[in-house]
Amino acid sequence: MTFGVIESEKTDLLRMIALTCESAGHRCLVFKDIAHVTRALPAIRLDTLVLDADRPGLNALDWLEIMVPAWPDLPSRTLLLAKSELTPHDAVRIHELGVEVVASPVSAVDVELVVIERLRRSQA
Repeated sequence: MTFGVIESEKTDLLRMIALTCESAGHRCLVFKDIAHVTRALPAIRLDTLVLDADRPGLNALDWLEIMVPAWPDLPSRTLLLAKSELTPHDAVRIHELGVEVVASPVSAVDVELVVIERLRRSQA
């Protein structure tokens, strides 16, 4: 599997996620920002993209909605790290997109458990 993480204010956590994926024998690409992953998407296949919802700049949900026409399955392959309290509007958007969410505060262990479950489902 190929994982992608986009650096943000949670860079240490995201690098830990990358190490977790790589130590499990999977490829993990670290992108410096949303523009970087947007440029890379036509050339690569990401099985899981770990995206911080609380990132500065372009809102993660706005970006996913922009990307859906070109990559309709991208939201279902995205793991969104989000605040534990989502606005009702964001909760509806997440549901409509089909994005999987891990609520903050999040740890590498929380994400690792989700990653392990994704790996298990992909091998089934």
